[in-house]
Amino acid sequence: MKILSLVLAVAISSIAVSAMAANPADIVFQCNTKNNKVIQIVDNNNGTATYTFGGTGKPEKTITEAYDKTDATTGKAGRVLDFTAGDYTYSVSIGLGAYDKVTDGNVMVQKGTKTLATIKCTGGYIAKGDHFWSAVNN
Repeated sequence: MKILSLVLAVAISSIAVSAMAANPADIVFQCNTKNNKVIQIVDNNNGTATYTFGGTGKPEKTITEAYDKTDATTGKAGRVLDFTAGDYTYSVSIGLGAYDKVTDGNVMVQKGTKTLATIKCTGGYIAKGDHFWSAVNN
């Protein structure tokens, strides 16, 4: 009985993790927040990117946009990528240090020009995808 319970627990936790999980090679940016939420941008390898925010296996917000519909800014100090849903803009900022190591990150939520919230990353950083940033800026 204990083995069956353990197998079921592992199976359920695997399903929960895979609901928000992407192929690690396609994750452009990911971090954790203080409330155990995850901010993630995934390159869908079809000219679109997906922004996801929420608990592992329980995304609260998901937006998929074509690269040409995103507002992206890159520079030596960081990168910003905006995703829009109706009147709301979700701006993901990634601070970069030496050798493109992530130093910080956040998502700022705006309605029109009013900032509603800024959610800061606390760690768990994944940042990569130079091919993605090159495509976004063309």
